[in-house]
Amino acid sequence: MTRSTQFPLIAVLALLGGLSAFADGFQLRWAIEHEPHVVLHLSPDQITAVGRERKLVLTAEQRENLQRFAKDVPSALGVESLGEPDCSCHISSALWTATDQVTVWTERLARDKDGSKSYYEVRLKKGFFTADANGRIYSGGQPVTWEQFETAVKSKRDDEYIQLSLPPAEPPAFAARVRALKEKHHFYYRL
Repeated sequence: MTRSTQFPLIAVLALLGGLSAFADGFQLRWAIEHEPHVVLHLSPDQITAVGRERKLVLTAEQRENLQRFAKDVPSALGVESLGEPDCSCHISSALWTATDQVTVWTERLARDKDGSKSYYEVRLKKGFFTADANGRIYSGGQPVTWEQFETAVKSKRDDEYIQLSLPPAEPPAFAARVRALKEKHHFYYRL
């Protein structure tokens, strides 16, 4: 291979390598290092609400803190679970990154006029389930048993959609149950 044919090949390989780095979508580690953000520490009541509904009702202090980055911060933010963002451009401004923490991407928040409310509103629809930090499952903000969730998954028709949004740190026994069910029956982990 001559030097003149080497350069285009190297350029193409570099371009393809760069594309594959972004093809997988949102990368938390990269976002933490490169995107402006604020970490909010959650109260026990907020942990419960985020686990149940993926809705963070901000305290007056949290809202005031966020108003340094965005003019009209709503009183509640829709929160995504870690496995949900599948692209870097269409994610909520808030992500549940630890049991007692939500990371808020400040540049997204400035453009997010309704606080990503669709992320908690969608969880009211049939087929959307959330799991809290203790492995309890909810549908539409109401508790459901593991058996009810399992029955929904096992009886799902081909045209039905079922999603389970997981907490940032799953209890090990719960994680094992979810994996075992997922191996036998199809359902989604993300929006």
